[in-house]
Amino acid sequence: AALGEEEEEDEESSTTKPSSQKLGSTVDLDDDDEYEWKVVCWIDSKALFGDVETHANSVLPQVETYVHRFGPGLVLYWFGHAPSSR
Repeated sequence: AALGEEEEEDEESSTTKPSSQKLGSTVDLDDDDEYEWKVVCWIDSKALFGDVETHANSVLPQVETYVHRFGPGLVLYWFGHAPSSR
């Protein structure tokens, strides 16, 4: 779903899938690895494992448009992720 769209009904499974959301106000998150706070303006929730190939080829191109439009954000992978430099 595009950022800011309402939740959509999944017709096959009759469940609601989460959409990407632009936050009404920014959130500061503590990054334990770098000992600094990160500003988050949007969250994109992905119901998948974030392997390196999927992240680089599918997710990054999508969320880079969000970064240009809304500022820094957060991608939440439901089933974990592989290490990435970005």
